[in-house]
Amino acid sequence: MSNWYVTLPVFNEISHVQEVLDEVSQYADNILVVDDGSTDGTRE
Repeated sequence: MSNWYVTLPVFNEISHVQEVLDEVSQYADNILVVDDGSTDGTRE
């Protein structure tokens, strides 16, 4: 099996980020989430 690396850019996506991470983690071994200054709590 190949090692997959995913970079996931996010900005004010608190209502979607967990769902996306759950889905992507089924396919990627490593996920790097890059927050671009969210003000809605996405970073937490």
